[in-house]
Amino acid sequence: EPSYDRRRHTYQTRLDMERELFIEKLLRIRNLPKPTIAQVHGHCVAAGLMLAAVCDLIVCDETARFSNPVLQMALAGVQLLVEPWEIGARKAKELLWTAEALTAEEAHRLGLVNRVVPEARLEEEVTALALKIAELPPFAVRTVKKTINDSLDFMGQGRAWEHHFLLHIAAKRSEEYDAWWATVEREGGGFKPGGLKATLRKRRAGAD
Repeated sequence: EPSYDRRRHTYQTRLDMERELFIEKLLRIRNLPKPTIAQVHGHCVAAGLMLAAVCDLIVCDETARFSNPVLQMALAGVQLLVEPWEIGARKAKELLWTAEALTAEEAHRLGLVNRVVPEARLEEEVTALALKIAELPPFAVRTVKKTINDSLDFMGQGRAWEHHFLLHIAAKRSEEYDAWWATVEREGGGFKPGGLKATLRKRRAGAD
């Protein structure tokens, strides 16, 4: 959740703000004519996973962990629901419902990442891959990228993302969401540092 006071936003202002802050910026990255590569080290969580997924390729090292635990915070996913497109519907449901992280090896097996490399060689391997792509004729590369992105859109990716985004915003008016943030503000200190983590720890402890 961004560092702004949620209580200052109406449904419409929140929709406009999140569309500009997340959707428009992420789609600009997705639709850049040039290839993009996400270089992932360590935890790639929620918005981080969303950002990595709009890049053309993902290369990670062996420390990488991919997760989206936001349902624990009464959020209906993040702004772009990338998981069904990246790992399939059934595994996406498991990832979102359990909040369990995928290891680098699992992410590679599922097709979320292109390559898993040793931690010490991550930047070297990403640079080598980028240079290899850069040797290709630029127009051909741009054309193939557009064709593949268009194919995803023909399959409904863009419309599915827009549909989910509106549901994501609507869910922030739910009683569950209000109750969650009331708990955060009461037990965890609202938007103060550590407030969210403190509330999650208490919720997990209560479930054990």
